[in-house]
Amino acid sequence: MVQPICVAQLCVPQLPAGDNEKEAGPQAYGPTQQARRKGSTHRVNAIRRRERGPSWIPVDNPRFNYRLATALQALAVRKLKRKREQMKKIAGVMLLLGLCVGLVFARPLPAPATASTADALKQLEHDWVDAAKAGDTDKLSAILADDWVGLQYDGSKETKKSALADVKSGKSKLESLDFGPMDVKALGIVAVVQGSDTEKSTFNGKDTSGKWVWMDVFAKRDGKWVAVRSESTKLK
Repeated sequence: MVQPICVAQLCVPQLPAGDNEKEAGPQAYGPTQQARRKGSTHRVNAIRRRERGPSWIPVDNPRFNYRLATALQALAVRKLKRKREQMKKIAGVMLLLGLCVGLVFARPLPAPATASTADALKQLEHDWVDAAKAGDTDKLSAILADDWVGLQYDGSKETKKSALADVKSGKSKLESLDFGPMDVKALGIVAVVQGSDTEKSTFNGKDTSGKWVWMDVFAKRDGKWVAVRSESTKLK
């Protein structure tokens, strides 16, 4: 039993020696001791909370665990689908690039001028000169395409119709012509002939004799070579 002890007319309960602190209750401690005890309790609780982890994760809740696992699985599936889509796009780009490269290398290259093609075009140049010397407009008409255009040394243009008319009227006359070297370049159904000559000629009463360089473009139409463009320049 607690025996009261009177000191200066104040009764203070006195615990007997050997009693447990819990039996005494909080009233047995002074304000300083109670504050120290509360602080120690808070520190212990904080340590326990850190050991248990965040309080917002209900580790022992099966429903929450199931939802969490389902969400993580759905996230992994979305990442996998996104990665597959990226791989498909990359594969499509690589396939398109491969097709483009294949088409470039599969495209047939222009065939070089064979001996027969070069000889045929050179002979055609000789026939052209022979027809001009003889004033044979029918033969000239067979050599020149209907859309033939010639660029003269003075910058003027001449069509098939005007060229045949000049030969027929005697406005354009060719007395002699000696060919220099000729170079032939065949590009499929198109061929280019470059050459030079030394000639004796007149045009509209004016002497045009001298050395000339020229280029003729031929196209193969209906199995036959015809001239489609020409350009000539007189060297001084």
